[in-house]
Amino acid sequence: MSMQILVLATLKKKPNHPYEIKQTLYKDGWNKLILITDGNLYQAIRTLTKLECIREVKSEKENNRPNRTIYEITPTGKEHLQASIVSVFEKQQTDARTLYPALAYIEHADKSNVLQHIGRWMNQLSEELNQRKEYNDKINQLIQEHYYEQLELQYNWLKRVNEVLREEDS
Repeated sequence: MSMQILVLATLKKKPNHPYEIKQTLYKDGWNKLILITDGNLYQAIRTLTKLECIREVKSEKENNRPNRTIYEITPTGKEHLQASIVSVFEKQQTDARTLYPALAYIEHADKSNVLQHIGRWMNQLSEELNQRKEYNDKINQLIQEHYYEQLELQYNWLKRVNEVLREEDS
């Protein structure tokens, strides 16, 4: 899903050839977080084409090279981009490779819907944080401490995301 979000967001800026999409993703630093290969890029393009989220605009011939196909996002693709971003927050996906692209391109989604999902996510984390127990066993205590530290980190980060998104709306 993250590669689809990246491709759709890139094409929303302007129609492009897959090689140029890949160069844009590298320039923007996404390769540090997501493995960007020709294989997974073209797989995303095939999938998005089948879903009618993108379409070929033209095919260009340069010198003796194979044809270069230029793609653009469709109205269905814009809806798919929005739904994919919202879905990340609805499903509370914590994997950075999915969460960060969704957050980076959040302007392409319904922020109020995203904010509702973030609020639910924060409430669930808050409830879970209040369910700590004490263990006599030191290893289990360490495991629990680590687990709850991760939950607190996630909660505090979501709280900051929530604040920033609300500030941008006002």
